[in-house]
Amino acid sequence: MPVPRSPARPPSSADVADALEEVSRLMELLGENPFKARAYDRGAHAVRHLGDAFAAHVEAHTLASVEGLGKSLVAAIDEFTRTGQLTLLTQLRRQVPPGVMELASVPGLGPRKARQVCAELSISTLGELEYAARENRLLHLKGFGEKTQLRILSALQARRAVSGRCRLDRADAAVALAAAALGSGWPATAVGQVRRRAELCSHVELLCAARDVDAVVVRAAAVLPAARVDGPGAVEFEAAPGVRGTLHVVLPEDAAAAQVFLTGSSAHVDALQAREPAWQLTAHGARRAAERVTFTDETAVYAALGLPWIPPELREDGDAVELARTGRLPRLVELGDLRGALHNHTTLSDGRDTARAMQQAATRMGLEYLGISDHSQSAFYARGLKAEALRAQRDELHSAMRDGGARLWHGVESDILQDGALDYPPEVLRELDFVVASVHSRYQATAQQLTDRLIRAVRNPYTDVLGHPTGRLLLSREGAAFDVAAVLAAAREAGCAMELNAQPQRLDLCVEHLRMCKRLGLKVCINADAHSTAELETLALGVSQARRAGLGRDDVLNTLDHAELQAWLRARRAGATGHTLP
Repeated sequence: MPVPRSPARPPSSADVADALEEVSRLMELLGENPFKARAYDRGAHAVRHLGDAFAAHVEAHTLASVEGLGKSLVAAIDEFTRTGQLTLLTQLRRQVPPGVMELASVPGLGPRKARQVCAELSISTLGELEYAARENRLLHLKGFGEKTQLRILSALQARRAVSGRCRLDRADAAVALAAAALGSGWPATAVGQVRRRAELCSHVELLCAARDVDAVVVRAAAVLPAARVDGPGAVEFEAAPGVRGTLHVVLPEDAAAAQVFLTGSSAHVDALQAREPAWQLTAHGARRAAERVTFTDETAVYAALGLPWIPPELREDGDAVELARTGRLPRLVELGDLRGALHNHTTLSDGRDTARAMQQAATRMGLEYLGISDHSQSAFYARGLKAEALRAQRDELHSAMRDGGARLWHGVESDILQDGALDYPPEVLRELDFVVASVHSRYQATAQQLTDRLIRAVRNPYTDVLGHPTGRLLLSREGAAFDVAAVLAAAREAGCAMELNAQPQRLDLCVEHLRMCKRLGLKVCINADAHSTAELETLALGVSQARRAGLGRDDVLNTLDHAELQAWLRARRAGATGHTLP
């Protein structure tokens, strides 16, 4: 639930949107007027879409001019921004039994059925719901059947599997908050899963080197959420809801060895330890019997083991130790290697910022080019562009580059239709600089049907990049079931690149599939899928994912400069269509 804020700290557009969405969900649960509930949902979408412009609208009292915000919604937003509370939301919360909101979020249940199980079976928690489903009690309710009960059980099992974990971006935020709470006098940095850049983290760990270990422990126990001292130099705390955090505090001379120990997985540390049984790596440093072994930095620790320094992203298992021993460590791609990114959205579809603003942000980041690929016409939910609007967009992109800077490339994120075709005819697609083709609707297809659909899409001469290939949403939705190997093989044959979507809720492809791409020699395109200028920064998360898979500069399509990428695109289409393109 949104936390009320004081008027001295005005809520952001995200805070307001969360409150409006909760109003909509509660109205649905209470069976209130569905048109009113949808109005609040649309209002939440409109406010979230404003992003950084929200504060300016509030200050200028111009929210009524925003599409989707009627008089009552503007009044509600005004109350929330002035007081940090919303009377309607408070009233609705009082009417909904505890736990029913959580029940309604279970796939296969929804608001109406959540009300039903609460009223007829007195169920108000997920545990009670699972027990009832396993006892087949749901089958006796009107509108429920065996398939519904199985879907609910499956959804509850999936939810339990992801509990206690958070996405990498949220783990990064937890590290930043903990470090800020400690203060600049005691700098703390990430170790463990966060430093290895794991896409999901069940444990957020930080390391702080200080001469007065006890003073840092006392400070941490006082300022970190739900903190408790957990042994010498260790403070446990709640890093995120349900996610454990640990601050490790060591003396400066022990920091290098502790950093190696705490960063690597147990398999990686075991592989290191096997190379030097005479001394032991621990969370408190390196020891030989009772004697301290000190190092200046991590490189010195690895050198003492006869190894070159191993990047943190490769410390997930013991394999990197053998690669390092035999001189086969890959030179991993770096954020600075990226020359541009292709998959990005603007206000013409569901983005928050104009092409001009996106271009300026890309220029500030030092990118040489930026692809604009708004949604295609079938994506009505994202205000997809009709062919005429798509063609007209090219003039806008030329205008956005009037002052120089990053070059804008004109593309589209084309929906892949049910039969595998793209969303526009060839005469429209051939006018574009590039095409990212993505599945947004699965149509409840079988694995074979989805495989055939994707293979047809990557063989289309105008598909340059297959967008977020599996469609997964971390902690929310599993990737689609299809024959990944067959689709990658078809893409390699057709010369189509695969996207590594850097959005933190996607990071799609996963590490395993990225390694398959590398083995096939299949180019990977790291894209932000940015819907705002701020989201361009997620390219760094995509690079981390690529590094975890061992990808180097030559494996990544958008490390090519403008001329090189243009040549690649021309050659790809010429090869696919069988003739040279102008």
